Amino acid sequence: MTRSAWPFIGFVLLVLLFSIGLMLNPREVPSPLLNQPAPSLQGNVLGSSELFDGHAYTNQVWLLNVWASWCSGCLSEHPHIVAAKQRYPDMTWIGLNYKDSATPAQAWLAQHGNPYQAVIEDPSGRLGLDWGILGVPETFLIDAQGRVRAKWQGVISEARLQQEIIPAWQALNAETER
Repeated sequence: MTRSAWPFIGFVLLVLLFSIGLMLNPREVPSPLLNQPAPSLQGNVLGSSELFDGHAYTNQVWLLNVWASWCSGCLSEHPHIVAAKQRYPDMTWIGLNYKDSATPAQAWLAQHGNPYQAVIEDPSGRLGLDWGILGVPETFLIDAQGRVRAKWQGVISEARLQQEIIPAWQALNAETER
């Protein structure tokens, strides 16, 4: 191979790498938590001094929805979560109120409905950091053994609920019942 062929080969390889990169979805960042034990989820219940401990949900499948009252995407997804909770009352949703204050968060839930069994305050974002939160909204599915089994970044649409989240939740519940 001649010396003049190497720059051309290098150029072709770079174009190939850039082309592959352009096909990837930058919003889908794989979570290092998948199939790992869920990080600790302990903190104050929204607007109270009562302490929440996520270990109380061991032996059941549950969803953690990270949201904030200032988040427009959270407002878009919230009616779908409320509807899912109404259709599947045994579906356990825990809210993590991320980098928000209790007063606006409580007002937001009073206005839009509260599908959560509990909402944990995270005004500093410390809990979110433990969970690898990149932005709100984000939703995690935790199995009965306390492992993170799935993560969805961005707004939950009705289609995403029906096609991904509910079937994954049902499959883990069926697994737990065996």
